[in-house]
Amino acid sequence: MSHTLSPAFLRLLLLLGAGGLALYLGFARFTPDECTRLVRLTGYWWMLAVVAGAVTALAWCIRESGADRFWRSVRPERGHAVFLVLLSLWVLALDRPGQKIMFDEPMLSATALTMHHERELGATTRAYPLPGVFTILRTHLDKRPPLFPFLVATLHDLTGFRLTNAIYVNMAGTVALLWLVWLLGRRYGGSPAAGSVAVALLATFPEIGVCATGAGMDQINLVLLAGAWWVALGYLDRPTPARATLFVFTVLLLTYSRYESVLYVAAAGLVWIAGARRRGQWLPETSWAILPLGLLLYAWHSTVLSHSPEQWELRAEQTERFSPAYAAHNLEHAARFLFTPSWSQPNSVLLSVAGLAGGVWLAIVVLRRRSTMERNSATTLVAFGGVITAAFGLLMCYYWAELDDPIVTRLSLPLHLLLAILAVSAWREVAATHAPARGWRWPALAVGAATVVFTVPAAALARYSETNLMRKNIEWQQRVVAAQLPAPGLVISNRSPLVWLSAGIPAISADRARIRGDELRWHLQRHSFASVLVMQRLVTSAETGGWTVDPLDQLPAGWKLEEVAVHRFGDTLMRISRLDEVPAPAR
Repeated sequence: MSHTLSPAFLRLLLLLGAGGLALYLGFARFTPDECTRLVRLTGYWWMLAVVAGAVTALAWCIRESGADRFWRSVRPERGHAVFLVLLSLWVLALDRPGQKIMFDEPMLSATALTMHHERELGATTRAYPLPGVFTILRTHLDKRPPLFPFLVATLHDLTGFRLTNAIYVNMAGTVALLWLVWLLGRRYGGSPAAGSVAVALLATFPEIGVCATGAGMDQINLVLLAGAWWVALGYLDRPTPARATLFVFTVLLLTYSRYESVLYVAAAGLVWIAGARRRGQWLPETSWAILPLGLLLYAWHSTVLSHSPEQWELRAEQTERFSPAYAAHNLEHAARFLFTPSWSQPNSVLLSVAGLAGGVWLAIVVLRRRSTMERNSATTLVAFGGVITAAFGLLMCYYWAELDDPIVTRLSLPLHLLLAILAVSAWREVAATHAPARGWRWPALAVGAATVVFTVPAAALARYSETNLMRKNIEWQQRVVAAQLPAPGLVISNRSPLVWLSAGIPAISADRARIRGDELRWHLQRHSFASVLVMQRLVTSAETGGWTVDPLDQLPAGWKLEEVAVHRFGDTLMRISRLDEVPAPAR
């Protein structure tokens, strides 16, 4: 008598086997050193597979729905489409393009450079033109997730290497973000006008524009968060294998876009549980087996980071990245940032107040069982809103999370997305029971007023950018170096050489130059580089009151420098000099 296993049982075995195998391979099988090698060698190809899987799943969904029907469901009407185009241009004009976080963004660009040239995950830390070809000699596995560098590397592959490609990726992502927020706003607000109000409300937050023209990973993270939220709604509306597959791959992309985004795997789980409970079908689609296996790279990378405390970048007096002891201090700064009207901060008090009030109102109507929100929308709002809130709580326990610091403000992007959705959802609930509130005229007027009174002056003054002296310093250095190095040269940097290496310019640090005098003299004698430029910070001397080179930037006595340019930044000077001679040591 023959026995055959049912397809359902085989699917269950597949899912359990995938989960068990992922746990074993991710956390038990490999040592930290082996994990480092795995991440380095497979990181590029892993991202290629995940992106290709997401594109294939999207094509499957479009084919399943029918191309015409799909595009009709996501395409704004003409008036709203024009509004989205104009608003996209407005957001892209809120802040001038450039690198803005002067360690994160060069590190990401250096990683993209390595992925472009070597198909390896790691930031370029040593590279020279050999002979005439920019050759990477050493890389370093960084803590930052690999998706954004992969996207930038892909643009390098398609259009040629440009440092600005990272900014172009974020600009394109911003257009997609506003479209996705419009789709979410339309769903939760119940009309296309609600979608436009949601987008305009989010655009009152100037940090959206700051990140739109930067070279960091935060804007793409927000794009994928909005995308995963929208795909989750589609999956709950009609849970087909194609939509399940797209949801799984979108969550994987989101996970690899920022460190804490792995938390959204929990949101995906909540969405599936809600859908399964409603259908009475508790066996997941086969494509869910991809999720645990797709997270293997994250597990290996996390293992490397947990065994590399030097990458945590803690302050001198700190020993932990996360601690409840940081919460009170961070919450004070968060409240100041979210609720203090100011032209000096890239904040939006209207968005903060409307979103918080909206969340309270939604909680009240739900408790009173008077909510008109349909079930799938409520499920995804709870799932993604709950995880966003949990991630914000975790952020408040992080050692470096003062939101009114312009460098940290970007970490609040997911929270502001949630606030925008809460605001339009709550207005719909208010309008359902209060006739004077019907329509979107009053919310639109409030958004317009906030834009004119706060967003426009804040963007025009750009105090949050002007106080970023590090950015201004590096941009000045880049302009001087561009004028001095028409041909390949070498930069001796007083800060991280990544700023230059990520732009394809050979560079070493000042402390390394001090111990490599013989090699520098050899290259100067043979004119290996068109010129060698030295960056040095000048500070006031406590003894003489005059300017002197910062001890950390000093080069050995006897090295001959020719001054090229000097500029003041705050209470220090920045000097760029040309290295003319490194004398031989006395014998």
